Amino acid sequence: MGNMNKMNIYITALLVLLLSVVSQDRAVAQNFNLDFQKILDTYVVNGLVAYENPALKADIEDLFMANGDLLSQDEILDKATLINIYNAAVIREVVRHYPLASPQDLGGFFDRKVLDYGGEMYSLDGFEKGLIFNKYNDPRLHFALVCAAISCPKLSSEVYQPNKIEAQLDMITRAALDDPRIFRSTEKTISLSKIFRWYADDFDDLTVFFAKYDIDINDRSIKYLPYDWTLNDQVEKKGNNSFRYISSSTVRKGGFELKIFNNLYSQVDPSERSNFFTQTTSFVYGFRPNFNIGFDLRYRRVNYLATDTSPFEVLGDLSTGGSRISNVGPKIRWAPNPRKFPNFSIQSAF
Repeated sequence: MGNMNKMNIYITALLVLLLSVVSQDRAVAQNFNLDFQKILDTYVVNGLVAYENPALKADIEDLFMANGDLLSQDEILDKATLINIYNAAVIREVVRHYPLASPQDLGGFFDRKVLDYGGEMYSLDGFEKGLIFNKYNDPRLHFALVCAAISCPKLSSEVYQPNKIEAQLDMITRAALDDPRIFRSTEKTISLSKIFRWYADDFDDLTVFFAKYDIDINDRSIKYLPYDWTLNDQVEKKGNNSFRYISSSTVRKGGFELKIFNNLYSQVDPSERSNFFTQTTSFVYGFRPNFNIGFDLRYRRVNYLATDTSPFEVLGDLSTGGSRISNVGPKIRWAPNPRKFPNFSIQSAF
C-alpha cells in the first residue's frame, strides 16, 4: 500500500512538472506574440509597413533578442506563433537592408540562412517549407505568411493567436479571396495569384478548395495574374511605379520598364506644310537587381501637304512622304551601389 502511495506521489509530481513546463512554454510564446503585436500596432497600416521609420530597426531586433528562450526551444511551436515568427523575420530582413524597392533586389532574400531557431539556422524559405508546412500542411498558411511584396496577401494587423488560429486563418483566407490581386472571376474565366500555381501541390484540388469558400470554378478557364514584387512599404516613392520608373533607377530583377514618347512637329511655309512625327520606344529588363539590358528604337513618319491641312494627317496620309525606323540599338543600365544610392545609375545606348 505504501509503495502505491509513493508511486502516486511520483506520478503526480511528474504531471505537475510537465504542466509547469508547458505553462512556461506558452508564457514565452505569449510574450513574443504580445511584443510582435506592439510592432504591428506601431508600424503596420492596411498591410503596409513603415520600413523607413528608424525606430523599427531597433524594435524588430529587440523582439528577437528579448525572446531568445522561445527561439532556442527544440520543440516545434504552435502554428500561430510560427506564423508570427516568420512574418517578424521577413520584416527584420527588409529593415536590415532597407532601402529596397523589392525583396527581390536583395539576392537570396528567401534563401540565405538568417533565422536562428532551435539551435539551427534557417532561411526564410526553409523555415516556411521545411518547418511550418512540414508540420502544418494547411494551404491557408499561404495567406498568412507574408513575403513583403505588394502581390502577397496583406500583412495582418493582428498577431495570430493559438486559441483562435483556425478562425483567423479562415478569415484571412476569405479576405485574400476578396482581394483582386489574389482572385478575380468572370463568367468564363478565373484569374488567380501565382501563389496557386507555385504551390499547386499544397492546394491539391482547387475545385474542392474554393468550394469551401462558396466559390464555384467549374467550367471556367484559369489564368494567372502578374505578380508585383514591389515592397509592401508605406513610403509611396519606394513602393509604386513613380519610384521604379525614375530613369536613373534600375528595374528590379525580373521586372521591366517600357517607355514610349511621341513627338509631332509641323512647319508651314508659303507653299506647303511639312509634318514630322517621331515615336521613341525605350525598353529595359531587370537582368539583375543592379543591371538592366534593353533597347532603344526610333520610328519616324513624314509628309508634305497643302498649308490648310491638319498636322495630324502625318499619322495617315504618306502619299507625299514616308516612314521608317531611323534608329535601333541595345542599351544597358547599371547601378554601382543601389542600396546606398537607389536613384543613381550609369546608362548607355549604342
